[in-house]
Amino acid sequence: MTMCTFRSEGFRLGLAASAILIMALANRGALAGVAAGGEWPNYRGPTNDGVSTEKTLAVPFPQGGPKQVWKASIGEGYAGVSVAGGHVYAFGNADGNDTVWCLDANSGKEVWKHSYPCPSDKEYPGPRAAPVVEGGKVFTMSRKGHLFGLDAAKGTVLWQKDARQLVGSKSPNWDLSGSPLVVGNVVVYNLNESGVGLDKASGNVVWKSAAGAPGYATPVPFDIGGAKGVAIFGAKKLYGLNPATGAVGWSFAWDTSYDVNSIDPVFLGDKVFISSGYGRGCAGLQIKGAVAEKLWENKEIASHWSNCIGVNGCVFGFNGQNGGQQLKCLDIATGAAKWTQQGLGGTMILVDGKLVMLSQSGKLTVAEPSPQAYKELASAKIMDKTCWTQPAFAGGKLYARNKEGDLVCTDLSGK
Repeated sequence: MTMCTFRSEGFRLGLAASAILIMALANRGALAGVAAGGEWPNYRGPTNDGVSTEKTLAVPFPQGGPKQVWKASIGEGYAGVSVAGGHVYAFGNADGNDTVWCLDANSGKEVWKHSYPCPSDKEYPGPRAAPVVEGGKVFTMSRKGHLFGLDAAKGTVLWQKDARQLVGSKSPNWDLSGSPLVVGNVVVYNLNESGVGLDKASGNVVWKSAAGAPGYATPVPFDIGGAKGVAIFGAKKLYGLNPATGAVGWSFAWDTSYDVNSIDPVFLGDKVFISSGYGRGCAGLQIKGAVAEKLWENKEIASHWSNCIGVNGCVFGFNGQNGGQQLKCLDIATGAAKWTQQGLGGTMILVDGKLVMLSQSGKLTVAEPSPQAYKELASAKIMDKTCWTQPAFAGGKLYARNKEGDLVCTDLSGK
């Protein structure tokens, strides 16, 4: 059994120093904030865990499948989309330029766009990090470390930084990937060894960790028995830290081939689930005040880049490289496999208590997140080509993109 020491005293002092921040966050309902109904303002939704509580998902689908509302071309890439204030914020690359798009959520028509030069590549082109909308601003990060704070209504540049020059950030093998996370007045990035925090108003450095290549995952807020923090899955470890100061409270070593720690940790109560691909597998941890303790480790879910969903004490995830080839249900406390469904892979979110899964070829499937057995409720083809990006859900509509640059809005409300 592996244990990692929790540097509790310094971490708690840091938390005390940020008491005002934590109170403000608590009033908003979650560490990173709770969006208004019908919004998906950042990567993995309003609570940063891929879960939507909207009750606007209608299954089974209508005959012929759900209705496509609109389709837009946003440029190549894998960056997720965000939905806030009646607008969709998207991110792509074409002809050597990144473009941040603001589109009307109902029509897909352009409201504004912001472009700048950024090199891409042929095999895995474009940006990976989703735009994040908070407090009337949009925060983005390119694969090469171009950091922007934009006005959400107009697209004007409020500030811009180069992560390499600003904090000495190094890029991992496949360039930067993790989306920003806004916590109070700090924008947290998976940069350097265990993160970087910038002031959201100015883009100036609030704190930075030691130089080094980061992991690929997005920072995730957590609340374990009232102890709030942010988890960053780095290249070599999972870190639990204070977002106001960057002070690391606990860490857990996790080596993966090519340092590809790319999926977000799943928090259920005081338990944490992590997984990586290349056959590395997964583990369940328990945070006990001053200790991050490994409960179990196995190879049931070796997820390459497809994030898992935690619900009802279980973790649902795709096992295998890229989007995987099996959907599995594991008990987070023991790691025991409840069931395996062959032939399913891609990305998933949870809407109205149901798993909403998008395959790599654009097939949408809805299933019950039951620990007893796999139960499919609906399926339909909604797009094609290379669908590696987790969709967004807001106002009864699913927003999904492919690598090639198609962004599709599909109505799942049944109206």
